[in-house]
Formats: sequence, structure tokens, C-alpha cells
Amino acid sequence: MNNKTKIIAVLVGIIAVAFVYTIAVNLQQGYKAYDYTAKKVLQAYNEINTALYEAQDKYGNFNEWSAPDASDKEKLEVFMQNMNIGKKIDCGINDSSEQCWWNKDLLHYNYKGKTNPIQFAYTFVDKHENLVYVYHNNYWGYLMVYDINGKKGPNTRGKDIYYFQTGPDNVEFVPGGEDQLGSNNRLRNGCFKNGCCCAWVIRTGNSEHLKVNKDGYCQNGKRLSWFNTFCK
Repeated sequence: MNNKTKIIAVLVGIIAVAFVYTIAVNLQQGYKAYDYTAKKVLQAYNEINTALYEAQDKYGNFNEWSAPDASDKEKLEVFMQNMNIGKKIDCGINDSSEQCWWNKDLLHYNYKGKTNPIQFAYTFVDKHENLVYVYHNNYWGYLMVYDINGKKGPNTRGKDIYYFQTGPDNVEFVPGGEDQLGSNNRLRNGCFKNGCCCAWVIRTGNSEHLKVNKDGYCQNGKRLSWFNTFCK
């Protein structure tokens, strides 16, 4: 082996070590970022889809028993039974009391009085002390809104409120903001500016979006994207 070959070999070795070190650092940051918010959102995502899969095992494909008709409410009951929830409150279609609309951000999801009115709605506290609002209309399909710290503040989308939805062509609940995947412009507009960050948390496993401004910039000047998912 001549000197030139030795130098190339050493350089390749250095690059390989640096690459492995970079991966290790990213993994370490990832574990640290798996915090309270990410844990709660991921937990909700796994549990509602597990409940849905179990219901489908018993009653067949979701699309075959969730079509918008008079029996939707009964079908939702079947799904909710698999979630092993405690006491739930039937919010009907006109209940505007605090127990059903506990913060203004929920009104974002309320299509009451418009072209796609709510057909029925429930609210309940699950076993993890999340406050959950679930309803159906022809616009959203089935929508589950999670307030991961109950009635405590800030009661704001993208901070403690996250939602999952399913429509006529879905057989599972998907995180709100799923249409942002692969587009940093949609990510910045949907999540960083407007708080639709559920897909970010589910797909990255972190809540780094809480550390950025509305343009996605961290305090250190780094900008979050689908390729740069940590502020550090």
C-alpha cells in the first residue's frame, strides 16, 4: 500500500467514524425529546387505533359499518367500548355547555350550523386523564380531539390539544396534519403557524415544535423541517 492509498484509507475511516457519531448524537437527542407531550400523543394514537382494529376484528371493515347514516352513533359506541373509557357525556348536537366545549379552540372543529353539521358528539376523560372530545359529521368523518392535560391551560392547538380523524376512505385514525408530510411549507403553515402539529409529533416522536416561532426557527437560529427535526 503506497502513501496515497494509506491517506485515502485514513480519510475514509475518519468519515465513517464521524457518520456513526452523528447517528449516535441524533438518537440521543431523539430519546431526550421523547418527552411528556410526545409520550401522551403517541399513547393516544396507539390506543385509539388498537381499539379500532379490535372493533374491526369483531364487526368487519370500518368502512362497512361507519358510513354516515342513522346508525353512526351506535357504531361509535361499539368503537368506544373497545377503548375501555369511563363515564362519558353525551353532548348531542346543540350542547354548548362548558362540559362539552371546554375551550375556544374546540370551536375550530365545530361545523354546527354550517353545511356539515355535527351529527353527534361525546366528551370523556380517559384512563390517562386526557380530556377527549369525539364526534362525527360529514366533513371530518370521525374526529377525536385530545386535550392531553385536561382542562388545564394553555388549551391551545399544537400545545396541549391534538386531534386524530378518519374519513370515508380510511380504516384507521390518522393524525391531524398528515397532509403536511414531505412539504416544509405546509409544515410551517399548518403546524408552526396554526397549531396543527399532531402529525409532526407522531412522525418525529418529539415535541420540538414547542420550541420554535411561527416560521419554525429555534432560539439558536436552526430551522425545523422534515429533515431537521431537533433544535439542538
